[in-house]
Amino acid sequence: MQIEQILARTANWPELCRCLAAMPPALAATASEQRYDAGALLQQKGDEVDRLGILCRGSLRVVNPFDTGDSYVIEQDDAVDFVGDVVLLAGERRAPISLQAVTDCLILWFERAAFARWVQGDPALLRLMAGHIAGKLYRSSYRHGQPLFYPGPRLLADFLSRYADQNRPGDDGRYRVTDTRQQLAQLLGLSQKTVDRAVAQLKKQQLIDTDRGKIVFSDRQAAGLRELGS
Repeated sequence: MQIEQILARTANWPELCRCLAAMPPALAATASEQRYDAGALLQQKGDEVDRLGILCRGSLRVVNPFDTGDSYVIEQDDAVDFVGDVVLLAGERRAPISLQAVTDCLILWFERAAFARWVQGDPALLRLMAGHIAGKLYRSSYRHGQPLFYPGPRLLADFLSRYADQNRPGDDGRYRVTDTRQQLAQLLGLSQKTVDRAVAQLKKQQLIDTDRGKIVFSDRQAAGLRELGS
């Protein structure tokens, strides 16, 4: 990819563009563009991070999932922003959080080691990245105490409401989710046990039904799922 193409995708952050203009052409050539649909799980906590990304379009939800099945939403990052900058500057290899696309997203990915070498040799870029991280940390600390815990049923309800928006009901007037519980767990960044508990809770609230193990729900139930997942 040409540097001019990269600058065009990051034009909404002028300070970053000034740094990117000095990007080594060899590093720019390694850039790969990837699109993600809303709701897609980009990264799970504990994954190895071998790329550095720039979010050029869309919004990402930064989540810290717990073994209980609940998730703490740390923040929402909107384009233009870095992806993986904390892990890079900390010198770590594993992701401390999960990332989920809130909207359709476009990300430019760079090979981590090559990007790290550039950061080490460019004080202006290093100051920009460090200052940006500090700003997000300040905002997150300032709003500490807001209700940001997302229990499993709420995450599943959000997924199902978006499923209804993107699909048509069957001949019986109900939506049928063909994903297995294990697949749902991977999509949501949860354990399968947590998904099972969430399904049971939503059934108890009469927001979904099951048919031969698959989740089914009507438009009327979808309205309740949207209210719970919002």
